[in-house]
Amino acid sequence: MSQKHTQKNLFIKNSAKMLIFAIVVFGSIALSPKSSSAFVSDISRSNIISLTNIERTGNDLPRLSENETLNVAAQLKLDHMLKNDYFAHNAPDGTTPWHWFEITQYDYQHAGENLAMDFDYVANQHKAWMNSTTHRQNIMSSKYTQIGVATGVGHIDGDLTTVTVQIFGTPIGVAPVKGVSTQSQSLSEQTAMAPVPTAFQEKLNAPTSSSFTPQSATQKQKESPATFPFDSKTVGYIAWAIIITATLLALTVDSVLLYRIHMKQREEKEIIDAPPAQI
Repeated sequence: MSQKHTQKNLFIKNSAKMLIFAIVVFGSIALSPKSSSAFVSDISRSNIISLTNIERTGNDLPRLSENETLNVAAQLKLDHMLKNDYFAHNAPDGTTPWHWFEITQYDYQHAGENLAMDFDYVANQHKAWMNSTTHRQNIMSSKYTQIGVATGVGHIDGDLTTVTVQIFGTPIGVAPVKGVSTQSQSLSEQTAMAPVPTAFQEKLNAPTSSSFTPQSATQKQKESPATFPFDSKTVGYIAWAIIITATLLALTVDSVLLYRIHMKQREEKEIIDAPPAQI
């Protein structure tokens, strides 16, 4: 086989390798749009509680104390949603939010629940809650003294997503802070299906007991990039751009090297083929 054919085959093989590599990596990103967010998400229990208390203390409200029983109740609710593939206060099997307080034996006089999903960053999730009237009322309510949180990643409606359960409570015998009004015993559940923030209204009936006022709100909406410039899709696009650039650079280097080899071989051939000097 001639040197020309060898060079050509080498160039084709290297180009094919680079192209296959780019297709494989891009396919992984495209088929798993949430894969990148699993590595960059800062949504955690401690961060959520910290932002909640910063918001409260900035508005002359006492901090909520983390309660392990409420953490367990929140985790049970989270596991139930992921296992049964739903995102709502009331489960398809009829389980209500107050069920998780009861089975963990948290005797409350006031209780509430916030839900969120499809967020990559805790600041954006908190901002969405604060921009929602019902969520904000839970976070800023003077009736609550304790908080519990659970976060996780799982499939809802076939999509891999982050899910957060934030619950509030005041146990029986603890006096809530007075001076800030709270919601009535019947309120609107606001649900916005990400990424399209269109909402529907559904009434939640309060428990019949008059010893507490339930506070419930659900959030599922497209997050704003105002706080963090890069969401999971942007990270995916950046990764794809880097792959394209690296591939083109590699092909360019291959081309230059092959050209230099070709020119060197051509010069050597010209020297060999040159007629002998006459004396």
